[in-house]
This record gives sequence, C-alpha cells and structure tokens, in this order.
Amino acid sequence: AVVTVNPIPVITATPPSSSICPGPAHRLAFRSTAGGTAYTWSDTEASGVTGATACNSTCGSNISQTLTNSNSTSATATYTITGTANNCSASVAEIVTVNPTPQGSISGTTSICSGTSTALTFNFTVGTSPFSVSYTDGTNVYIRTGVLNGDTFVVAPALGVTTYTFTSITDANTCNRSSGFSGGASVTVTPLPTINSVVKTNVLCHGDSTGTITITASSGTAPYSYSIDNGVCYQSGNVF
Repeated sequence: AVVTVNPIPVITATPPSSSICPGPAHRLAFRSTAGGTAYTWSDTEASGVTGATACNSTCGSNISQTLTNSNSTSATATYTITGTANNCSASVAEIVTVNPTPQGSISGTTSICSGTSTALTFNFTVGTSPFSVSYTDGTNVYIRTGVLNGDTFVVAPALGVTTYTFTSITDANTCNRSSGFSGGASVTVTPLPTINSVVKTNVLCHGDSTGTITITASSGTAPYSYSIDNGVCYQSGNVF
C-alpha cells in the first residue's frame, strides 16, 4: 500500500496585521505554500466595530470589506483565515486595528468691541493628536498643523457676527473628517460708541450750581454710561 503524506499548507496574508481608518475598503490577500488551496474565514469584532463578515465557502483568495468604528478610541477586528489543500488545513489570524474618525469643535462664542480681539479654542473629542486642521470664518479657509486639544487661536473679525467652524480634521493616524463637526464659535463684534456732541451750559452766577455738561452719543449698544473724568466715575445719565 502506498500512503501519500500531503504537507500542511502555510498560509500568509498581506498586509499583515494593520491599522486603518474607517471608510475605504480594507483588502487582505492570501497566499499558500500548497497549490489549489481553498480559503474560508471567520471574524471577531470588538464592540463598536462593524463591517467584518465571515465566509464559509467559495470565498476566493482575498477579503475586501469596509470597516467602521463608532468608538472614541481604536478597536480591532480579527480575521481567522483557514486554508485547506488536499484535506490538510492551517489557519492564520490577522488583526485589523480600526481607528476612529476624528471629531472636534471650535469654542469661545462671545461678543467683543470693534478693534479688539478674542481667543477661540480647538476641542477634539475623538482621534489621536497631533491634528492637522482647516477652519473657516465663512470667507477664508485657514490651515494649521501640530494642533493639540485645548490649543487656542486669536481672531479679530470685522463688525457683525462671524462664525468659525472646522472644514477638515486629520489626526496622527491620517484619519480624516470633512463634515459633521461638533460645533463652531460665533464672535459678535459691536461698534464703539460715538460722542456726537458735548454741550456746555455756563453757571449763571458765581457760587450757583446751574451749569451743566450734556453729552449726546450714538452707535455702540445702549444703554450708555457717561464719564467726564477720564473714566474714573461713570453715571447712567448724560447730563452732568
């Protein structure tokens, strides 16, 4: 009697255990040391990871699946690939780390006076620092790299309301978000008040208290406070 001993196939997958971003399909290609190897695979997903599916027959020699991660931190999907040739089988496990899509907002909504500035803050709730970001004031787009959570930037917009929002966030894992950001910051710039006139009424007689100074103002935001001693004391009325 002749006994044929077939070799156990050695299975490899390319790329080996990898780190990816959600979105594009991730492809694993298989190779075997034995000709005619048929492949199947099972999958195990960490909580929050979706998109990995098993294949039990007629599977081909590669996996191409789109994985997503709803967590705020990285999580994994593990594929166990089994190759069978001449009734001999071997398996290899491939771990795919799925990084989350970064998320963030710009905060610091406030009101300022014309000619002054204010600081706004970059906030990141998901993703790995440092970040490369672009943000807009509704007219211009600005780009910054090496940004960390809590970093600030100074703005001095024109009169009116200017809203600052992200247009793109890319984290250290090269994962990118270009829409659906958490929120933006609005800066309201109000004009400075204008003194239109100062009317003086002289004292009628020596020792009297009949003299007055009347200030008329406009622009800015009422109600006004008035001072005639370089801002040492203020009063709500415009007559002194």
